Amino acid sequence: MFFKDLNKIPEIIVIYQIRCVNSKLFSISTNRLGGVDNGGILYIGKATNLRVRMTDFWGAAGQRNPNYSHSGGQTFTRRNYGTHFPVERLQFRYLIQEDGRAAREAEKEEILAYIKRFWELPPLNSQE
Repeated sequence: MFFKDLNKIPEIIVIYQIRCVNSKLFSISTNRLGGVDNGGILYIGKATNLRVRMTDFWGAAGQRNPNYSHSGGQTFTRRNYGTHFPVERLQFRYLIQEDGRAAREAEKEEILAYIKRFWELPPLNSQE
């Protein structure tokens, strides 16, 4: 899904990934320490309300408003990721989770799998 219609995003518990796609909607590959991430994952996260979380990300990254609290969106803006990954090409995908506990565990597993494969966190998950 793209961020165009934030009001159409469901209010569900999920884990999600944010990535950037090209004009043909293929993910933009990113070079990582452990190889090339052909999925182009920029962020892995969890949400107890996907609509609120994506609104926070878009507010921080797309609108560049520091009042929005999504750390990945703030990192996107602070580090000027928009020069390489146009904000209008950012896309997110998600997996529905049973509850908050399941989402926390699934997020942890997803991040650990990413680290195991690429030897580092996704770029926007980095802590500053």
